[in-house]
Amino acid sequence: MKNQKIFFQCFFFLLFLLSNRTIQAQERLSPQKYLVLDKYSLHRIYLAQGTAIRFRLKGEKTIYNDHIEELNDKDSTIFLAGAKIGIPLKEFAQFYFDRRWLNFSRAGLGFMGGGFLASAAVHPLMGANANYDPREQAIIGASALTLGQITKIFRTKKFRIGKNSRIRILDMK
Repeated sequence: MKNQKIFFQCFFFLLFLLSNRTIQAQERLSPQKYLVLDKYSLHRIYLAQGTAIRFRLKGEKTIYNDHIEELNDKDSTIFLAGAKIGIPLKEFAQFYFDRRWLNFSRAGLGFMGGGFLASAAVHPLMGANANYDPREQAIIGASALTLGQITKIFRTKKFRIGKNSRIRILDMK
């Protein structure tokens, strides 16, 4: 009984020490500055330093992919890891964000469509044991693959910077 009490005391003491150090490490690693994309609503997008971003600048049609290296709130510039230059906030026209759930559903539709097409292809090998119509299987498989390819159109979400939205740097110090 006494050994169990000592064991639990040591266990909780070690747990306390480790949790305290974990909290201190999280405080050190938490970002201090955020790039905030705001549409004057409750839905805001917070991007911390080190976050990968896709964007387009005003007057250009090229979409750039880069990481945020530093956020400078004094002159409102973003320093990017790949470009090594500061870009003022007023130069950004659009930001692009992936809809990850759409990629998962697209993969699922492709897998399902491939399965139905394979089922239609092996129908002649089944002989009298086949209880399904291969034409229906082929139609279902082709429609699932087509729907999966159509979802490519909606895979990115655009955030346009304009009169109803703004971009700013938020310092949490």
